[in-house]
Amino acid sequence: MPLPEEESLIVVSDLDTLGLLPEYLAQVPDGVRAAKCAAAIDYVLSFLGRRAKRPVTFVDESLREAMIVRAYGQCLRFIGYPAGGSDDQFSEAEKKNEEWLKLVREGNVEPYFEDSTPNVAEFGPMGGTSQTADAWVDP
Repeated sequence: MPLPEEESLIVVSDLDTLGLLPEYLAQVPDGVRAAKCAAAIDYVLSFLGRRAKRPVTFVDESLREAMIVRAYGQCLRFIGYPAGGSDDQFSEAEKKNEEWLKLVREGNVEPYFEDSTPNVAEFGPMGGTSQTADAWVDP
């Protein structure tokens, strides 16, 4: 499960952005949709590997879309694909998503994200200030 700081990377309402009729997606219970979103966050972030120090606090649109596609696909598996629709279009979207995530894992695609890596040098600031500069001068 994602860490609390990661839970808002995608939310249930993001599933509406892929164009499935809201009435159809409404067949998925709220708790299931939330669980599928949480699992998708964790799944997609796993492809970043050691490049990301968890928690990840921000992801770009490409990672958000990968999370949404993953959650969406998992919701459809829960309720079944729409009658009269083609399973192929959903399968193709998921296949392309997985291929892209493999490129991320291999380092061939570098999506932007922000994690919990500190923005300051671990051992204090690098360099000095005008207040400390005199201490560096050998008289």
